[in-house]
Amino acid sequence: MKSERRHELEANELATSLTKINEAVQPRARAIVAAVVALVAILLVYQYTRSTSARQRSQGWDEYAQAVDSGDTFALDTLGDEFQGGPVGNWSRLTLGDYHLAAGIRASFRDRAEANTEVKKAIDNYIAVRGNADDELVQQLAFFGLGRSYETLSKLDDAKTNYETIVERWPDAALAQAAQSRLDDIALKRTQSFYDWFAKQTPKAEFISDGPGTPGSRPEFDLNAIPPFDPSTELDLNLQNGSFDQALGGETTESAQLESDLSTGSADASADAAPSEANAEDTGTEDSDDTSVKGENANDNGANDTGAEQPASDTSDTSPDSDSSAESDGPALN
Repeated sequence: MKSERRHELEANELATSLTKINEAVQPRARAIVAAVVALVAILLVYQYTRSTSARQRSQGWDEYAQAVDSGDTFALDTLGDEFQGGPVGNWSRLTLGDYHLAAGIRASFRDRAEANTEVKKAIDNYIAVRGNADDELVQQLAFFGLGRSYETLSKLDDAKTNYETIVERWPDAALAQAAQSRLDDIALKRTQSFYDWFAKQTPKAEFISDGPGTPGSRPEFDLNAIPPFDPSTELDLNLQNGSFDQALGGETTESAQLESDLSTGSADASADAAPSEANAEDTGTEDSDDTSVKGENANDNGANDTGAEQPASDTSDTSPDSDSSAESDGPALN
């Protein structure tokens, strides 16, 4: 019994507590519900903003890579403004400062005014990064870029200040060694003498004429001023003004002339070949005549040899046959 009574008392106390809480919350129920809804909305907005910001940063890095690859300084400037204070914006400003510094160094040997303009742009970008970047590497690069920029302008005191900042704040960094090397070089008298001399030089850009022969110049030519070509109209005009050969631009006449030249050349070649054949025939006839004459001489020589070998009794023969043979042989001996 006591145990049941105790449970009843505890249940009554719990109900009483809930009743008091309900009475206390009831007037503020709407406010509490609104607070819960607002908290949930804030969490959802934060999650959406975080995911959107991540996508934007990813897109920003893609645009940064494209701008660096193409050397698009305008795109880098735009990214620096769009992502100001963030990693993408700081690296865009830092890279843009490097571009302007490199352009200023190149121009310092040919156009001092242009060089000063470019270097001042580089300084502005480095200062913007130096004051907003949380990344220590970005800050070091900004200070080092400022030191190089002031060196280019022959402002050695300002250059030393930025180099010393790197050495003091990040003594173990890789750029600290490079900054110390520049400080050692600036401390030399010959370096100071060079910068004093270099600051007095005022090179100016050479004037380049726009006349003919100028590299990159082109003659004035308006493609739209050329009338459209109508083949039928052009052919009719040519047929009215001359023959078909003339309408074709003389191509048929040139072909006929070429054929005539070829036929003339063939006739000349045939005429040259005819005397050669005649000479060959004459040569053949003469060779045959010489052969026959040589044959007759050989026969005569053979007959003479035969006559010489006959005995003396034969030579003293006075028969008619021998006389006739002697007479016939007489002319042959001559």
